[in-house]
Amino acid sequence: MDQMQPPAATVGAEAPDIPEDDNVTAVTVAGENRSEEEAQEEAREEAQEEAQEEAQEEAQEEAQEEAQEEAQEEAQEEAQEEAHTPKLWEPTEKDVARSGWFSSYFFDAPDKRFGVHKWAHYMPVYEKHLARFQGKDPVILEVGVAKGGSVEMWNRYFGGRCTIYGVDLMRKCQVMEDHFPNVHIVRGDQADPNFWRDFRTKCPKVDILLEDGGHKMHQQIRTFECMYDHVKDDGVYLCEDMCTSYRPEYGGGLGKGGTFVEYTKGLIDQMNAHHIRASRTGDHAYFPLDFRHVTASVTFYDGVVVLEKHVDHEVPYGALKGGNGQCVWCNRILAPGEAPHEKLECQSWLRRRYP
Repeated sequence: MDQMQPPAATVGAEAPDIPEDDNVTAVTVAGENRSEEEAQEEAREEAQEEAQEEAQEEAQEEAQEEAQEEAQEEAQEEAQEEAHTPKLWEPTEKDVARSGWFSSYFFDAPDKRFGVHKWAHYMPVYEKHLARFQGKDPVILEVGVAKGGSVEMWNRYFGGRCTIYGVDLMRKCQVMEDHFPNVHIVRGDQADPNFWRDFRTKCPKVDILLEDGGHKMHQQIRTFECMYDHVKDDGVYLCEDMCTSYRPEYGGGLGKGGTFVEYTKGLIDQMNAHHIRASRTGDHAYFPLDFRHVTASVTFYDGVVVLEKHVDHEVPYGALKGGNGQCVWCNRILAPGEAPHEKLECQSWLRRRYP
């Protein structure tokens, strides 16, 4: 029996389909998904950044608009206040040059709201000793406020750029605080050292101290002794109405011991302390220098004494400058190379030249 042969391959038959790898397909799909997620994340971030920038810009614009509106409102309010507030009197440059600011104000200002009670000849004293404090925002202490006119005068002289403390016993003086925000009234007795001790702990050192209080001897002396050190090193202490040192009703009298005039005469010796200590007698070797070390000058006027402060610990000295070619005997100028003159020769020449 014939053996069966396997069927022959069909010529031209197609190759069987080979299926794709499932892993490759999964990786491709995952990569596409990640790309889409990253793109979406970037889009969200960009949207958030844009939203934040827009919010910031809007906030800035709103803040700028609010600031502009507030500035406009303030300007309008200031303009309205200026329109309803009369302009304060000011002396002309010609007036100031002729008689000074204080004299012009005292005699000519028509808009003084508070009464000023002063001796007229004090005005040039103020002019001389207070001018250097303009533009420096000084701290001022006035002892004796009374009607308050001088507080107003100081305030206007410094254009409101100052701090003023007023000391007085009267309650009515505190009204000044209602009119001037830079004025502070302290009620107290200027003859009481405890009052001044408390005052020094609460109030700063002052540039200008004007003593115009009770005018009695013990009041003036106590105020000076308690408060001179509370004046700044470059400040000024001014005591008015020393005329009471000659009036019995205030405890005064010509040449009477214990008056403020006699007290301040002693300051003249203290100003010259270096020379007293150097005197040949040798009995003043330890004369105190404290006052001299902090005081530049003591100036007396009619009814006023002014003490200008300045720290100076240097011992005073004199020196000869120049005159190297001058003859010490006759003051003639020596020619170059000329020998010094003899004393007797110069004396003879001077008698002939100036008989």
